[in-house]
Amino acid sequence: MTKTTRVWLIAILLTLSCLSSYAQNSSSDQKNNKKDTLNFGPEKLYLQFDKSTYIMPDTIWFKAYLVNASTLDNTGPSGLIHTELIDESGRIVASKAFNTILGVTWGSYKIDKEQMSSGNYTFRAYTNWMQNFGSEFFFIKKITILNADTTKELKSKQDLLLIKPAVPKIAKKPENNTKIDIQFLPEGGNLLADKPQRIGFKAVAINGKGLLIAGGIYTEKGDKVVDFKSNTKGMGYFSMVPNSGINYVAKVVVNQENYTINLPKATTSGASLLVNNRFQSDSIGVRIFSELKDQEITIVAKSRGIIYYSVALQPNIKITGLMIPKSNLPSGVCQIALLDATGKTLNERAFFVNHHDQLKISTEQNFQTYKPRDKISLAIRINTKSNEPVASTFSVAVTDDDLTQGVQSENNILSYLLLSSDLKEHIENPISYFENDNEQTHADLEALMLTQGWVKYNWEPSKNIAFKPEKTYTITGSVINGLNNPYPSAKVSLMNHKSYVFANALTDQEGRFSFDKFPPIEKTALTIRALNSNDKKGSLAIRLDEFKAADFKPATDENSNVEIAQISNHIMSIKQQELNYLEGIGLREVEIKGVKKVEASKNLNGSGIADLVLDKEIIDKDTKQSVLDLLRRNIKGFNARPQRSSSGIISQNIEYHYQNFYLKFIIDGIDLDINYDAFSNPQPNQHFNFINEYLDQFMKADDIKGIELMFSPSKANRYRSAYGANSTDIAFIEITTKSGSGPYTKKYANVVRLQAQPYGERRVFYSPLYTPENVNSAKPDFRSTVFWQPNLVTGDDGITDISFYATDRKGTYTVWLEGTDMLGHFGYKTMKLTIN
Repeated sequence: MTKTTRVWLIAILLTLSCLSSYAQNSSSDQKNNKKDTLNFGPEKLYLQFDKSTYIMPDTIWFKAYLVNASTLDNTGPSGLIHTELIDESGRIVASKAFNTILGVTWGSYKIDKEQMSSGNYTFRAYTNWMQNFGSEFFFIKKITILNADTTKELKSKQDLLLIKPAVPKIAKKPENNTKIDIQFLPEGGNLLADKPQRIGFKAVAINGKGLLIAGGIYTEKGDKVVDFKSNTKGMGYFSMVPNSGINYVAKVVVNQENYTINLPKATTSGASLLVNNRFQSDSIGVRIFSELKDQEITIVAKSRGIIYYSVALQPNIKITGLMIPKSNLPSGVCQIALLDATGKTLNERAFFVNHHDQLKISTEQNFQTYKPRDKISLAIRINTKSNEPVASTFSVAVTDDDLTQGVQSENNILSYLLLSSDLKEHIENPISYFENDNEQTHADLEALMLTQGWVKYNWEPSKNIAFKPEKTYTITGSVINGLNNPYPSAKVSLMNHKSYVFANALTDQEGRFSFDKFPPIEKTALTIRALNSNDKKGSLAIRLDEFKAADFKPATDENSNVEIAQISNHIMSIKQQELNYLEGIGLREVEIKGVKKVEASKNLNGSGIADLVLDKEIIDKDTKQSVLDLLRRNIKGFNARPQRSSSGIISQNIEYHYQNFYLKFIIDGIDLDINYDAFSNPQPNQHFNFINEYLDQFMKADDIKGIELMFSPSKANRYRSAYGANSTDIAFIEITTKSGSGPYTKKYANVVRLQAQPYGERRVFYSPLYTPENVNSAKPDFRSTVFWQPNLVTGDDGITDISFYATDRKGTYTVWLEGTDMLGHFGYKTMKLTIN
């Protein structure tokens, strides 16, 4: 694939993939796409966000990069990613799925104050295929959402500067608590007696942060062996020769408190590793010490599950050494491992290789400093390691440092894909390992590898694959008959909430069907119906293959409330200024007081916006009655009588009415008539009997949350338009059930309702355009995210540019640029802009 082809696909196909206006049958495609997926290993996902702290009603913007975990290019099996926003209780408050093209996609979440409250949230992204390898392969990011008080009435623009936010009162954690955890970890996992050994150590404070410590190693008789001192992250290492039969202790003093820790006891059997990864050296030095008798040992060098070097050692070799060229290994976390004759790992030592082969990013700005509302232009050039221009796709976020405190994320695309995603434990400030190429940074990486270098790549290709890769958003399932046998050639229709058919399929010989090529979907209920060859429901039933979100166990974080409280008052006040201005000019959301609301209602006007509402208080008076009885007893004017046409002709068939309005029943946003078999031989009052049976026999008051009646033009017109009922003589009853499953019962098993996962949304970030005519507008501009562009594409010349306008705030902005050439190389850069 040429560079130009990659750019064309990124720039064009991502757009085209969302413009399809229908879903189509892909049963044949499903057969053709069956192939052995066991050759695929894990995948990685990285997401860049515009920031980490949001204040309602902000929008969360992100771009996703999906890569093969081993090669870091877009050769993985998946094309669809699932994203979720999860609150502190573990509840998924919002979710969306996105198709990727060449491994990239982007999207957003509008923060919903009805669904979200102030607190810390987990943003999770993964593919279905990733679930085969465990949740440690999922992308996880912690974000904070806050709700600012917007009740202050504004009289002038100057009032904005006087607003002081209310900050929640949070109990302070005890100060000067010196409880720490200190671990000592022999290199390679085994402390072999009487052999030179390197030992890593790590000290963690009660808040989970690394703690600077110093101390010494002593024999049980009190003789000092060696001193040690950690770096600022609480990690370090030292060398010693542990003697056989001697116990060693570490003595540490922290904040005037003494700690004594026993070191692992040296063993006289087994093997040990001594790996020398010197700064700027072109090779890795390896020494092996073995006390294994008559056993063949194999030494391997690997990275991300791929073996790059292997050599077998003859039995009974006590000491041996070798040099492995770093050029044989890729950039990132690598391991040296000793294997026995059965392939079992005896010792393993992680180390980091950096060939500095990431993409180079250079920028040029039109001015050195700017004034509020000035136009800011940046010319951007992307080159390879050898300074050759390269086609690439990048994302850029520009944020106000006053609102983000200069911090967007603890990871960037380099630190995550090359480091954090390969290690099991959380890494403190991983970006710092890529900021300076010097000996201290290299020593810090060595300490990290010695103490946290436990990698994730322990999967077995022969393991049972329970989760198949998804190439695109699909709806699949099967149709069976009354004997639970597959039913081939069933006519399957996919319908929206208006009962309009927009896709058809025939089941294959195994009774399977599939729909794909969907347009963007946002909170949409879909209905699937199966009919036999005579266009009858017969005894058919549909079984959907519904996607089940991965399990999530919320972590207990004692510092979460403290972290929320510590967010700058200044940040809250600035964002509050923007919200208060919107309130002052009348754009604030109108809250209707005194309206009875129905939880989870699909009312097209909004919950409770109806001519009459039967809420929980009324329903709970008698939960055993049928819904039909509930309507009769509580809606005056509810009646059954012959239907009168618009021309005045009275039909012989009875229908339910409200006063003179013919009633149409909507269950959880779905027309009840979707279950009505209009093709049967017509019988007197057939439709009335269908409605009567459903409301009287299949639905009890205890099954529902509320009922809303709409008949006036202001309440009913949206329903008349949505359900193709243009007559003004029609009223609507919206019934909200507790299950939210719509008008479906076992009697109508050939029709199922699917609450489709929101999919493929492509919202555009709004950035104001200032001209001489509006640059002096009195409307204040306090954007927290100044600019966001998720699809910044360079051509073969490696050049692109962006432009945007400064806000009214004076201070500094941070520009975050991240991206890839889609061939396994990544780039990252930050820069500052000054607004005077």
